[in-house]
Amino acid sequence: MKKGIVISDLHLLSWRSEGQTRFEGLTVELETAETLVLNGDIFDFRWALRPHSETIPQALEWLTALTTDFPGLDIHFIPGNHDCLPAFTNQVRAIEKISFHPHHLILGRNLFLHGDAATYRMSEKGFGKFRANWELDQPSGKTRARLYDLSDALGFSDLTHHIWFRGDIAVKRISWHLEKIRPGWKDLIDHCFFGHTHLPVRGITKDGVKFFNTGSGIRGMEFHPVEFFWKPVYE
Repeated sequence: MKKGIVISDLHLLSWRSEGQTRFEGLTVELETAETLVLNGDIFDFRWALRPHSETIPQALEWLTALTTDFPGLDIHFIPGNHDCLPAFTNQVRAIEKISFHPHHLILGRNLFLHGDAATYRMSEKGFGKFRANWELDQPSGKTRARLYDLSDALGFSDLTHHIWFRGDIAVKRISWHLEKIRPGWKDLIDHCFFGHTHLPVRGITKDGVKFFNTGSGIRGMEFHPVEFFWKPVYE
């Protein structure tokens, strides 16, 4: 049986992120784990406020350093909407010690996906359209950044997340999405891990599957890494 840790939504590179500090707080846990799942939006190319020519190399350097700092970890990378740029993900695929998964990952009876489908009910086609827009995303300007900061300060961002991404609602949307893209998935899975909503979910059960959300490294939000266990098929 292998021990793993899943995290998401560090939003590194973003001016709103405290993700690096929070990630460094996991050093002891990572040294005793065998698997790490990076479950989307580890990097944030929209709110970095610097061109892709600068931020993509920084993100790749961070991932490469991770493989060096924790050589015993099996690292899996699932892109989120903020770090799904082809110019970036094509290079992530080339990092020898990182396994890349474009949509979701199954380890034992655990399923991992970023959780874009928590936004609204998405079929496979709908998910493709949603991601296609983000794949063309460009850094936001300072004016939009200031407006976003004001929204955070006034509590509007947090309120919106709690209304639109309430745990039970997010779980229903993700479950619907998974049934569309992978019918019968619930027969194979005990635990489903997602991110995207920035709101921790600590084991909401639906149709026999427990759902967990790993929170966010964004300033003022709760970061909630989750430990999991899985058995490789060859054991």
